[in-house]
Amino acid sequence: MRFVGCDGPRWFLRGVISGQAAVQPEAAEVLEKIFRETVVVRGDLPMAPRDPIVLKLPEDAQMVADGLPQQPAAEENRFGGDPLNPFDRGPEITEIR
Repeated sequence: MRFVGCDGPRWFLRGVISGQAAVQPEAAEVLEKIFRETVVVRGDLPMAPRDPIVLKLPEDAQMVADGLPQQPAAEENRFGGDPLNPFDRGPEITEIR
């Protein structure tokens, strides 16, 4: 894990980078760019120390960063059969004595 931070007037922005991006600089580029372009609007209201500021995404925020490979919506199941559904019941373990 890698921790990054930026100190501002009456606020501190903290980020945690994990996985491959924590050890490979080229994998962390997108996350570092997002961190650098984050705008903090603290407001004038008093807040307790370490009280989190509400995170609001811009109206035009994208779910997938530009430049990353996008996976098709309906990906084929490599085990064959129907695609996996996380809401279907899976195999159950029973004990017979």
